[in-house]
Amino acid sequence: MAKIQNLNLTPKLVMILLIFGILPAIALFTVYEVGKETFEIAFRKSLQRSAATQEIARTTETVSEDARQVLESIAEMTRSSAQSSGKSIGILWLSEDLEGTIGDFGRNLEKFLNSARSV
Repeated sequence: MAKIQNLNLTPKLVMILLIFGILPAIALFTVYEVGKETFEIAFRKSLQRSAATQEIARTTETVSEDARQVLESIAEMTRSSAQSSGKSIGILWLSEDLEGTIGDFGRNLEKFLNSARSV
């Protein structure tokens, strides 16, 4: 310690400790105390923004899922409609075929009855 005092390092070390140790801590503490309310408001706003962002994300996910379900329902209705239309067309074709068959049967019956009457 005697050598340190002889070199006048003690005041230099004290200055270094003050400058790099205690003074920055005091400065930060003072800044915090002076702006404490501002820091707390900014922190609360950040939390509120985070909560709002999470709510927007949940809402977006819900809307996306609802839209997907609506699209699936529309696709199913379109498929059902197409199947129904196809069946209707098939019935129409069958009825046209049946109409021809009934017409043929009627003509053949008329011929048969005419030939039976003439006998």
